[in-house]
Amino acid sequence: WQKAQSTSLRQTLKPTYTIGMFDNAALRLGSFFQKHMHQDAFHLALQISTTEKLLTKLRLGLLDIAICVLDNKPHQKDIQLIETFTESLIPVAAQPYTAPLERIPFLFYNKESYSRKQIDAAFTKKGIQPTVFAESTSVLFMQELARLGCGVALLPENVVQTDLAQGLLQKQSLPLTFQRNYGIFIPKHGNIHKNHPLIKTLTSYINNSGENLLATK
Repeated sequence: WQKAQSTSLRQTLKPTYTIGMFDNAALRLGSFFQKHMHQDAFHLALQISTTEKLLTKLRLGLLDIAICVLDNKPHQKDIQLIETFTESLIPVAAQPYTAPLERIPFLFYNKESYSRKQIDAAFTKKGIQPTVFAESTSVLFMQELARLGCGVALLPENVVQTDLAQGLLQKQSLPLTFQRNYGIFIPKHGNIHKNHPLIKTLTSYINNSGENLLATK
């Protein structure tokens, strides 16, 4: 308590901001965190989980920032979406598939995930019921199944670009295009605000980190 009362000590303490992310946001932002983990003004702590769990933790005050895949449902009043992005999902497999779309085995995100909901919406819009060979919460597991020839996986470009270059996976020619939307969330009455330097730096990095991360207004 005496330390907490010390003005000089409070001035030397660095705040810690906890950022929660879905898996590919963590992969995409790895170099950002490597560069900014040891800031003079603050510390960073990271958590990787599913969007649903991240938003729950954000509402409970366990996170300062959450980078989450978007859902079509309205968000609760105690959290604020401050920036949105679009990420392309590339259909890849070990060999080309020429069968009708309904007969191609797909490797999908889990049924209840927000990513899967956005993928299902693309199929539903065209009146297509896809064949699901496997479901997973892990991008890297779906990537491995695709390498083994188990079906077509819809994965972010940053995950598959090396495999495409090395010929381990091939981009599939499908009559549909796939993407998912995600965003940066903060609590409305939390320790950080939308104009905070950390938010601005993070947003700028995402906007400029690749062709398939395009900010949408």
